[in-house]
Amino acid sequence: MEDLSLSPALASLEQATQSGTWVLHVGEARWVWWSPGTRRLLEWPADTGFPGLDGVMRFYTPDAQVRLQQALQAARRAGQPFDLEVQLITHLGRPLFVRVTGQAERDEQGAVVRVAGTIQNTDRSRRAEANAQALRERLAEFEERWRMATEGSGLGVWDWDAQSNTVYYSPQWKRLLGYDDAQIGDGPEESISRIHPDDLDQVMADLNAHLDGGTARYQNEHRMMCQDGQYRWMLDRGEVMSRTVDGKPLRVVGSFADISRRKFVEDVAHQVSSRLKAIFNSTYQYVGIVSPDGVLMEVNDTALRFADLKADAVIGKPFWACHWFQLDDAIAQRVRAAVGRAAQGELVKYQTEVRGAESLTHIIDFSLKPVFDERGDVTCLVAEGHDITATVFAQRALDANLRLFQAAFDESPIGTAIVGLDGRWIEVNAALCEMLGFSAEALKRMTFQDITHPDDLDIDIAHVQRLLDGEAAHYRMEKRYLCGDARVIQCQLDVSLVRDEHHRPKCFLSKIQDLTEQRRAEQALEEEKELAQVTLSSIADGVIRTDLQGLITFVNDTALRLLRMIETEVMGQPFDAVVRLLPEHSGRWRESPVARVLRDGAAADLSGVSLLALRDHTEVPVESACTPLRDLNGQLIGSVFVCRDVSAMQHLAQQLAYQAAHDPLTGLPNRRAFEAEMDAVRLIGQNGKGEHYMLMLDLDYFKRINDQCGHQLGDRVLRDISARMRARLRQTDVFARLGGDEFGLILRNCPLAQVARIAEGLIRSVSTYVVSFAGQTYPLGVSIGVAAIDATQSATQVFSRADQACYSAKACGRGVAVMDGQPLTAEGPVAEAERRVSAASQG
Repeated sequence: MEDLSLSPALASLEQATQSGTWVLHVGEARWVWWSPGTRRLLEWPADTGFPGLDGVMRFYTPDAQVRLQQALQAARRAGQPFDLEVQLITHLGRPLFVRVTGQAERDEQGAVVRVAGTIQNTDRSRRAEANAQALRERLAEFEERWRMATEGSGLGVWDWDAQSNTVYYSPQWKRLLGYDDAQIGDGPEESISRIHPDDLDQVMADLNAHLDGGTARYQNEHRMMCQDGQYRWMLDRGEVMSRTVDGKPLRVVGSFADISRRKFVEDVAHQVSSRLKAIFNSTYQYVGIVSPDGVLMEVNDTALRFADLKADAVIGKPFWACHWFQLDDAIAQRVRAAVGRAAQGELVKYQTEVRGAESLTHIIDFSLKPVFDERGDVTCLVAEGHDITATVFAQRALDANLRLFQAAFDESPIGTAIVGLDGRWIEVNAALCEMLGFSAEALKRMTFQDITHPDDLDIDIAHVQRLLDGEAAHYRMEKRYLCGDARVIQCQLDVSLVRDEHHRPKCFLSKIQDLTEQRRAEQALEEEKELAQVTLSSIADGVIRTDLQGLITFVNDTALRLLRMIETEVMGQPFDAVVRLLPEHSGRWRESPVARVLRDGAAADLSGVSLLALRDHTEVPVESACTPLRDLNGQLIGSVFVCRDVSAMQHLAQQLAYQAAHDPLTGLPNRRAFEAEMDAVRLIGQNGKGEHYMLMLDLDYFKRINDQCGHQLGDRVLRDISARMRARLRQTDVFARLGGDEFGLILRNCPLAQVARIAEGLIRSVSTYVVSFAGQTYPLGVSIGVAAIDATQSATQVFSRADQACYSAKACGRGVAVMDGQPLTAEGPVAEAERRVSAASQG
C-alpha cells in the first residue's frame, strides 16, 4: 500500500470546502486510501481506524450505494469517469448530500490501475436552491394575483424579453383583437404586423426613443387590425424594467387598451397595467486558493465553468487581475484591498459584481477567509463566491412591479377604485376624486350606495349580487352618480370581483368613466351629419353616394338636374343603370368608375372630359371624380361620385382657341397659326416628299387707299381682297393674314410651274378689284415673293427669303411674283394702269 498524503495547500482547500479525496487501487491487492477531509466529512473519529471500501459504502443510502457500485464498476472496467450527487448518513447519524467524482488512471499498457476522486459537501447548494425556489413561488403567487387584477380591469398585457426577442401576450391582449389564446404566437411581429401602415413609423419612433433612454416611458395611440378585418384604436404603453450595464434594454413590460370608443366620441380612456415575471438564475459556489501576497494558486471547476476559462489562464496571476473582476478598475482594486486585509488575518465579506462567460455580469456574495497554520501565521486565503444574481434581480423586479402597480393605479386617467364587499371605498385614485367632486378622505368615509342615483341603485346592487353568486366575472352598466358639487353625471361603470387564494370574494375593482363629453360629441356628430346633408344639396357639383353593392344611397339636387331625373327614379338603383360615361373622343363606354373603386379600394382615374349619356339620347360633357368612402376605422363602406357640367366652359375654350389662331378682321388664320403650319410642312420636307413653297403677298398702293379713303374703307378692302384670293386657292393651301396688308400662302405638293400659275391668278384677282371713293378710282395690286420650303433651312430663313423676294417684286415694278431674284410672272397690270392714270393726270 502506497504512502499517500496531501500538500498543505490541498489540505487547506479540503478543510475550507468541506471536501475529501480518495484513491482506490484496482490490482490484485485491492486497497483504498481516504484523505483526512473524507474522515471529517463522514464525521469519523480521528483516533479510530477508518473502514475499507465496503464499510464506507454502508454510509450511503441504498439508492446511492447502487449508483456508486455501478459507477465504480464502469470506472474499473472501462475507465469511465463519473460525477454523482448522492445522500449519505454520517457516523454521527446526520444526513448529508455530497458530490462524488471519480477518474480512472491507466498504466503504460492502458489497463486501469487505480480510480481516484473527491467527495464534496453540497448541502449548502441544496439549501440555496430551496431558498430560491421559495422566492420563485412567492413571486409566482404575487404575479397570479396581479394577473387576476389586471385581467379583471379589461387591460391587455405584454412582456418583451429583449434577449430572446420573445413577447408574452396576455389572454386579454389577444381577446381585445378578437383572437383566442392559441391564435397568437410569441413574436414581436404578432403586434407589429397588425399596426395600421399610416401609424407604424410613429409607433416605432416612440418605442425606439424610449428604448434608447430618450423618454421616461413609451406611449402611443395607434390603430390595430382585428380578427374581423377592422381597425380599432389602441393605447399602447410600456416601460423598460431592466437594462444591461451599457444601457441596452433587457425587459420591457406594457399594457394594451382599446380606446376606439374614446376616439370616436373624443373621450379620454386610459387603462394602464403591468405584468410581473421574475427570472431566476441557478445559484453556484466558486472557490479559489490565494497566497498571502495575492497570487491565485488553485481554483475549482465550478469557478472555471462559470467564466468558461482554463486553469492555466488564471493560475499564477494576481487574484484581482483575473477575468472575474475585470468589469471595471474599482472592482479590481477593492478585491486587491480585500486580499491585503485577509492576509492580516481578517475575514472579509461583501457583495460584488463579477464577469462570467460571454462577459455577462453576475452578483455574488464574496468572502476571503484566512487559513492559519499551527503557529498562527496565515498560510493562504480561501476565496469563496456564492451567486445571488437571481435573488437580487427578483427583489428588484418585485419592487419595480409594486411601484408600477401603484403608479398605474394612481396615474390612470380613468376613475379607478378598490371597493369593499360592503360597498365602502377602500382605495380611490385622483381621477375618480376629480370626477365625483370629493376628496379621497371623504370618499373613503362613504359607500358607493351613498352617491348612486336612487333610480339606478337597485340595478347596480343586482349586478353586484350576480358577481358574489358566481354568475358573472364582471359587469358593465351606465349609471348616474351624485357629485359633491350637486351635479349628476352619467357614467360607464365596469366592475370585476377579486378573489383571494382560496377563491373567496375579497373586493371589487371598479373603473368609472364620465360619459358627459361622449353624449355631447354624439349630439354634435348628429348635427354635423345633418349640416353635411344640407351642404351637399346646395353645392354646384353633382354628388352621388353608393354602398358596397354599388346601389345609390344619396343624390343631391345638382346631380338630379344634370341627369334630368327625380329622386325616386335614382335612389336604390345600381349606379351603372343611372350613370353612363363615354370618353369625349371615343364611342366606347368607360368602365364604371364606381365598380373600379369598389374593386380596387382606390380613387378612379377620370382625368379629362367624359360625355354623360342621358336617357333622351343626348350627351353632356362633364368632368368627374370617383373616390372610396371609408369609416373611421379605414374600412371601405362605399363610394362617392362627383361630376360637373362643363358645356359652357368647353364652348368658351373652343372660342378662345379659334380667336388665338385667326385674324378677327378677315377670318383668315393669323401669323401664329401660319408659323405652326410652316413647321409642319418643314417636317414633311425632311422626308424628301413633294415640292412645297411659301408665298409672301404684299398689297400695292393699299396705304394710299387707307390714308385717303379712311380705315373703314380700308378694312372692307382687306376683307374683300382676302375672300377673292382665298376663292382662287386649293382646299389644302394655307392662306393667312400676317399683319397689315401682308399675307402668307403655303402651297403643299405643288410644282413650280403651278406655283407660277397660282401667283398669276392671285395678281389678276387683286388687280381687277375696283376701289372707288368720292368719285375717284384707286389702283390696287399685289407683289409676291416666292421661296421654296427647304428642310435644311429654318422657318425664319424661309420667311426671310420670301420677304426678300417680295421686296424684289416691288422693285421690279410691282404686281409680279419673284423667286430667287427671277420673275415668275409678266409685268403686272396694276403698274401699267398706274402709268396710264399718271399720264392722263399730266395731260
